[in-house]
Amino acid sequence: MGRVPEGLSIAGRTGTCDVAAIAAPARGFYAVQFHLEVVHTTRGKEYLANFVFRVAGCEKTGTSGHRAPLLEQEIRECVGSRNVFFFVSGGVDSSVAFALCTRALGPIACAASTVDTGLMREGETDFVRRMGNLTVEHAEEQFLTALAGVTDPEHKRHIIGEEFVRVQERIIESRRLLDENWILGQGTIYPDTIESGGTAKAALIKTHHNRVAGIQKLMEAGRIVEPLKSFYKDEVRAVGREIGLGGRTA
Repeated sequence: MGRVPEGLSIAGRTGTCDVAAIAAPARGFYAVQFHLEVVHTTRGKEYLANFVFRVAGCEKTGTSGHRAPLLEQEIRECVGSRNVFFFVSGGVDSSVAFALCTRALGPIACAASTVDTGLMREGETDFVRRMGNLTVEHAEEQFLTALAGVTDPEHKRHIIGEEFVRVQERIIESRRLLDENWILGQGTIYPDTIESGGTAKAALIKTHHNRVAGIQKLMEAGRIVEPLKSFYKDEVRAVGREIGLGGRTA
């Protein structure tokens, strides 16, 4: 039987987890050990709605389906008069972030490249190539050579992240994007930050390639824009649908 802190009681369990949820109703405190927000959780959105509207007493504003204009305004405030360069993977996060920045700043102020690491999903590079104003950087040999013989997942993530930074620096230098008129755009989402230990109360679970040392330096210099950093994957998909972005959603 799982143990819980004093003053809390077990509010939910599963066949494999003795303590799936804990609660202290008198204090308005509830916690779960599963992801309510993802599509794989049965009735997850119902749980969230019950907490937000019935327990916390929040009011519905009716603005959840109109996030793009606010995000675009935040992008303009962050970027200012500078231009943005993106590395688009083909996944939903970077694709939506790039599309938002293009809408906010215009195609002239937004450039992009996709890096073929040799680890892409079938047809992914061709899909990204069709997105418009971007180029393809073939770096299959560089990534596969660096990863040869490495089996530890966390070590692999660090290697991939650092290789991305090397490719990024090579591309930016070759395109003369080293001056202060350019900043880097990323499709980082909230779980990437949490899993990388990016908040005061978060422990490191796995390092995302958007949070390796080279990227951290750019963040400290104020040369990063991440319009989706407070969003979960399902919310990013919703924003993508709002702005009419089709294609892959993984």
